[in-house]
Amino acid sequence: MRPLALALICSVLSACSGTASLTLDTDGSSPRDLALRPTLDAGDVRDFDADVARLDRAPTTQMRDLPTGRVRYTGQIGSNASINGQDGYGLVGDLGLTVDFDQPSDVDGDVTNINVLRGGVPVERLRGSLDVDGLQTGGTIIADAEGIVARSDGRGGLERSNLALDLDGDVVDDAFVGDAVTGSVTGFGDGFGVAGQSFDVVLDGGGSFTGVVD
Repeated sequence: MRPLALALICSVLSACSGTASLTLDTDGSSPRDLALRPTLDAGDVRDFDADVARLDRAPTTQMRDLPTGRVRYTGQIGSNASINGQDGYGLVGDLGLTVDFDQPSDVDGDVTNINVLRGGVPVERLRGSLDVDGLQTGGTIIADAEGIVARSDGRGGLERSNLALDLDGDVVDDAFVGDAVTGSVTGFGDGFGVAGQSFDVVLDGGGSFTGVVD
């Protein structure tokens, strides 16, 4: 897993089924412009990049030292991306991950506050969020994050994408034993199962997720 450059951020996705409703608030923008203002800046991107680099060097937690019970980790998820076949984009969002270290060893959580980057600069926050579901086995995490997101089409309307991510990672020792998680993210999104206009997203390299004990 390699750190992300400041230029871009998010993961690899596969089309997911189902539908989701989206709140069409304009967050202060004009009625003809449904773009939501970005909620991240270049400093947030640098912080994520630093977290990826730090946790990439952290040792994997030994099985005998894994936590017990349910543990909540919070962090971010990000990757370089292309949108509608155009390079130079990125995605970055907030990750909340709950890992059960007892049976049935479930992993659940969500990805929220997803921002689109263009040339390294956050330019728009996507509507919608992703639900995370997976398993933890011996400190190894395998999970999916799926949901419908929407962005402004630039003409006073919205276009949607059925976004699906694969998260593969491990519990690691950051400041303390087993107090962090990190791994890779891959995925894509398209118009499968969504109504109206759609857009395509491909996470095309460097996708990572991070989290530390909440």
